[in-house]
Amino acid sequence: MTKATLALSESSRPTRKTGPLRCQCTLVLALALLFALVWLMPPRHLFEGVANYAWLHMALETPSLLVAGMVFGVAWNAYASERPGNFMLLAIGLFATAAIDFAHVLSFKGMPDFVTPSDPEKAINFWLAARLCFALTLTAVALRPWSPFRRPGTRHLLLGAALALAALVLWFGLTRQDALPHTFIAGRGLTPFKVGAEYLIIAILAVPALIFLRRADRPREYDAPSLFAAAAISILSELCFTLYSDVTDIFNLLGHVYKVIAFGMIYRAVFIGSVRAPFERALAAQAEMRAASFYVRSLIEASVDPLFMVNPEGRITDVNQAAADVTGRRREQLVGADFGACFTEPEQARASFQTMLSENLVRDQLLTVRDAAGGLTEVLFNATVYRNALGQVEGIVAAARDFTEIRRAQQTLVRQHALLSKITETGPIGIVVCDLGGRVTFANAEADKLLAGPHGTRAQLSGAASAAITDFA
Repeated sequence: MTKATLALSESSRPTRKTGPLRCQCTLVLALALLFALVWLMPPRHLFEGVANYAWLHMALETPSLLVAGMVFGVAWNAYASERPGNFMLLAIGLFATAAIDFAHVLSFKGMPDFVTPSDPEKAINFWLAARLCFALTLTAVALRPWSPFRRPGTRHLLLGAALALAALVLWFGLTRQDALPHTFIAGRGLTPFKVGAEYLIIAILAVPALIFLRRADRPREYDAPSLFAAAAISILSELCFTLYSDVTDIFNLLGHVYKVIAFGMIYRAVFIGSVRAPFERALAAQAEMRAASFYVRSLIEASVDPLFMVNPEGRITDVNQAAADVTGRRREQLVGADFGACFTEPEQARASFQTMLSENLVRDQLLTVRDAAGGLTEVLFNATVYRNALGQVEGIVAAARDFTEIRRAQQTLVRQHALLSKITETGPIGIVVCDLGGRVTFANAEADKLLAGPHGTRAQLSGAASAAITDFA
């Protein structure tokens, strides 16, 4: 394998993208250390004795509800059929999670009755349902290939299914609470079922966390490091909710804070994938277009021949400086002007233009340009059509070669040829010219006298073999 091939293969490999991953891993590690520190501390009931703790619980839950709403709004409105459907799946899953979370907030002890009296178990039931919905959503997003939906209506079907799921959970939690196992016992804390359910959710969240961690060190079309951080921080949040013994202790507060941070990471991922990344790609495409336009303009201006770009209606769309010089007009004056008006015979120029359009190609079409001062310049036009991506004719590109010097050279050559012919014809020496085959191609008057004889003519010499000249003599 050559060095060039090795270099090409190395350049084609995807580069590692460790910067964002390092930042997210640092954040997860810092939050894990904070969790360990709180776990090792003596139990603290930060809000014990606070009247009506429900307002503080609502304040802790509201940011995550707002973030879920923003994620759904951004993903739904920024959706395009060519983009991966994973962001839409994530947004719809978070929408269902937020709907169930809202029921959890309204069911918290101390809140007004939400259909049925509010109590800790009612709130915990909705909490577990929301956490399970969130964990399954992240897992589905991680496992699904990052590709667009196959059908345009898929997102509407998913939204309908999510709303139906949320409605089913609310109906069951409000009307069938007695059918569910106990999750909290006052004075004793969490039941084994509640703790086991939290660990089940943690196990489910570990799947997307590991998947996104493996994908986070390579450049991708989505923010895998932020999604990894969201899953990992959600695991820490769930761990907090396996340890609290009262709704006022520090683990309850820490779990809610971690939940808000995790939702913030999801918003970051969705915003980058749905808004910022497409915007950055658009900016990069614009920069490439500007560079390509500058390159094309440089090529056009580098031509010493006048160049005209003309649309199918016969209007000039662009010219180079050489065209401006030959016409004696500024580029701004030429753009939009009638192509035929630049010539001494506009109708002939327009007819030539139509020929260019119909035949797709024209070679050495002779026209005369009249400049702004009345000066005339003969030019030879060579033109071809150019098309858009759909194959439709956008116009023609015509290059005009200044024919003035060529015309002068032709006239000079004609004069010199006439002079030479006169000298040769009237010279006192007989001159005979033969081709490579030995045939006489020219004989002047003196040669005719010498070789043709008193009864011959110059026509007898023309085309005769050189060996036969002596016969004429």
